[in-house]
Amino acid sequence: MAEQSPGVVAERKINYDELVKVEWTKEKKEAYGFYLRRFEQARRQRHMPREEFDDLTLEFDYILNKRAANAYLPPKKNDDEVRIVTGTTEKKIEVIYNELVGMNIQPEAQVFDHNDNELRGLGQDFIDIVTRTNQIERDDDFWGAFVFELITQRAAFIEETDEYADYYNRGISSMRNGTIRKETRKPITFHRARKRLLTSLQVFLGDMNIPAYRFQEQPYILKYVRRHYDVAKTQYGNWKNWDSVVKGGSHANSPFGYRMYKLENEEVEEIHYLDPSNDEYQIMINGVLMFDEPAPLFYQVTEDRRYPMTMKVLKGMGSDCAYGKPLTASAKTLQGLNSETIRLLIRKFRQAIEPPLASKGRKIYSKDIWTAGAVTYGLSSTDFEVLNKNNQGITNSEFSLYDLIEKKTEEFIGASNTAQGMKEGGTTTATEIVNQQRQFIKQLGLSVLALMSAKRDATYLRIYNLLENFVSPVSREYDSTNDTLIDIYERFTIMDAQFENGKKGKKIVQFVDKPVTPDELSNVYKYEQSEELAGRPTRIRFINTNMLMEVPSFWYVTTAPRERDGSALSKVMFSDKFKQAVDIMTVTKRPINDDKLIDEYEFTWQIKDMFKKTPPVNQAANPEAQAQGDNLMAQINALEGMSKSKMGDQMQEGQMAGSQKPTLNSMVGNAK
Repeated sequence: MAEQSPGVVAERKINYDELVKVEWTKEKKEAYGFYLRRFEQARRQRHMPREEFDDLTLEFDYILNKRAANAYLPPKKNDDEVRIVTGTTEKKIEVIYNELVGMNIQPEAQVFDHNDNELRGLGQDFIDIVTRTNQIERDDDFWGAFVFELITQRAAFIEETDEYADYYNRGISSMRNGTIRKETRKPITFHRARKRLLTSLQVFLGDMNIPAYRFQEQPYILKYVRRHYDVAKTQYGNWKNWDSVVKGGSHANSPFGYRMYKLENEEVEEIHYLDPSNDEYQIMINGVLMFDEPAPLFYQVTEDRRYPMTMKVLKGMGSDCAYGKPLTASAKTLQGLNSETIRLLIRKFRQAIEPPLASKGRKIYSKDIWTAGAVTYGLSSTDFEVLNKNNQGITNSEFSLYDLIEKKTEEFIGASNTAQGMKEGGTTTATEIVNQQRQFIKQLGLSVLALMSAKRDATYLRIYNLLENFVSPVSREYDSTNDTLIDIYERFTIMDAQFENGKKGKKIVQFVDKPVTPDELSNVYKYEQSEELAGRPTRIRFINTNMLMEVPSFWYVTTAPRERDGSALSKVMFSDKFKQAVDIMTVTKRPINDDKLIDEYEFTWQIKDMFKKTPPVNQAANPEAQAQGDNLMAQINALEGMSKSKMGDQMQEGQMAGSQKPTLNSMVGNAK
């Protein structure tokens, strides 16, 4: 007998006429009422018209902004109406969008201990880890969606999450000889940091009068998720209270009748309540509380990270409004006037070609008599008279008015036609390109600042995510040397990382739970040197998780636009830089470092091994290098007697080793 569909079986188990009976204790009633009051308070704020939204509600304003950004074409109200939208706002926003997405904004970080001593090297290590986790996440798509939401809506939210994935056998099937067989696979467990984009319709603020830059001061927030019942079941199906969840709208027999919005038959709504002041977290799904008792927040609340998300607006609207003003809202009035003007111009043009006529007789004639080649008996040209003889079609003044509206729309959006292209004809120098980009960035202004602020806060959130979820062992392995099980921690491999000597290469950052011994450091140094001689620059860094979590640290993150390797501007700038270097060499008689010049050339043009490598010098036969190595090991052994702070002992400046004259700081790394 063939197996029935799991979905059909699950559906039959639900008896909507005999829903679960709930025993409401006094405490449960009070808790349920408290959450409903909070939910309704946040919802009422959203449904109140505000002056900042042109006396509209946030939700209706969101719809209008979305229509403007996508050049929504409204339906006809009358048969003879011209159905048209110019799409000026959409095209100009595309210019801003393309420019922002193409910008290479990179973060930089510094970290200080509780005595305000900078832990040099640790900040760059974590920035490299952030970069690697962003690559694993493939966050380019995220930033594209975020930028579009930022410039077209009142607010955009970035939520930082840790997807602790545990993929197990779910009955993976295969067809063999006409028979369905289920195969078993081993579970795979791993951490994965991810950013999620939340719209202003998915986040309810506890107080809409707190501006966005003070988002972390919100008394509480609600995260609203609407999804299919079966999708929610995969996540919550094993939870105790899931059996009480009824999909769709409120059921007559259900004791859990609260719905924030109207739902379709197969939908459920999740309301996540986050209250950092009371360290309280709750989830309500279709009126059912998932926790019988108040649950603590799933993250550590800090002064600058009370929520695992951040709120960004394009242009603030005062100190008493949380939401901002996007480009669509700035230009929607002129966009409407633009569309209405061209609609009237087309109407006048049509009237000039087919003017309204008056008939002298009492008969009613069809407009089909004016069809080309039509023959109508009993009529002459004198039987009709043009009602509007002064309509000569569209005039130059009317075109000038339309052109003025177009320019005003460009000014409101900030993307003029002249700012969209580069210089035409001739050779463009690097200085001219930089100046043109600076002028365009000045016009973008608030858009660039908002994006830089978003990437800065996203880096903060990712660092906290790493500190909370990535410093624990991921597995255990057998150590045959000591006949024990040892903990294995996260490792991150960053390609094309920037080293302290200006070179680029592979960097490995390894979390460990104990100090690295001098012998281990020596082996690492030898490995790095061998890779350097083989033309594969490599640096290895160790971060002691025990000391990292023991000593309080304070992070300072900044962002700055950088030119991408291999871009047209970087190539032009390299050419100018090389010419200036030759001029300086001619004057000072100091030769250019050919290795550094070749490295920069290959990175700029994204070409590897274009020039042959210089034969390596025999390091073993070099007495000076041998003396440096012996002296270096003596300094490392002397570290044990030095009285530094705990954090200073664990995390020193620089990489494991340099390629020329290695110093103590460059050798010790993070873990001694």
